[in-house]
Amino acid sequence: MFSTAFPFGYLIQFVVLVGAAVLAGTLLLLGWRRHDQRALRTGAGIAVLLVAVEAAAAVQPSIDEWNPYPIADGALLGRWVDGPQSLELRADSTYALRNGSRLVVSGRFHLFDWNLTYVGASGAEEVWRVVESGGEYRIMRNPGDPDMWDGNLGFHRLPAARPRS
Repeated sequence: MFSTAFPFGYLIQFVVLVGAAVLAGTLLLLGWRRHDQRALRTGAGIAVLLVAVEAAAAVQPSIDEWNPYPIADGALLGRWVDGPQSLELRADSTYALRNGSRLVVSGRFHLFDWNLTYVGASGAEEVWRVVESGGEYRIMRNPGDPDMWDGNLGFHRLPAARPRS
């Protein structure tokens, strides 16, 4: 199913999908029994559409764990990227957020549970969230209500640089 913040959105999706599956099955059965090509084509078309909708929902970005806990000390240290932005978390609890090569903000960070709190040099605080997707940690701006999540998985860790030989 597709994520939704619409009230009763998941229930509505479920009812529509089950209704469409029952309709497709009924049309296929009637078409087969009565040798009605139109019913067979319509039922098959609805069935193919259902498979396509479920396939599209399956490839939608997903979060396996919204609240990964415990996160080991040092598990988040290193360089993270999200498009042109990069985030570096250092062992001395400092961070630097860059857009391309331009420094956007730097300061100190603190991890509590799955929340990363950034305190910039100006003293402004911002709380981001650590989630787990595909067995890997991701760092994302806190969406507040998970149902309002826009599908962006946020920052992913860059692999450590290999020494040159």
